[in-house]
Amino acid sequence: MIEQLSVILESVLKKNNWGIYYKSSPLANLPVEGGSPIYKVNDVSYESLIEAVKQEIITVEREDDTQG
Repeated sequence: MIEQLSVILESVLKKNNWGIYYKSSPLANLPVEGGSPIYKVNDVSYESLIEAVKQEIITVEREDDTQG
């Protein structure tokens, strides 16, 4: 179940060309020698996102088991 949900989430994000960025630091500064800095979106990798989702599901399932 956890693995299927992770695969579905990753598939939806990639299919729609969506990304997730760090809200507290949305832009990363890329310094350029002798000029103005270049900025890029400070995005979250798919691997990090999927791992966080898996951990949250495990946590919720544990809470449900202890309450029920």
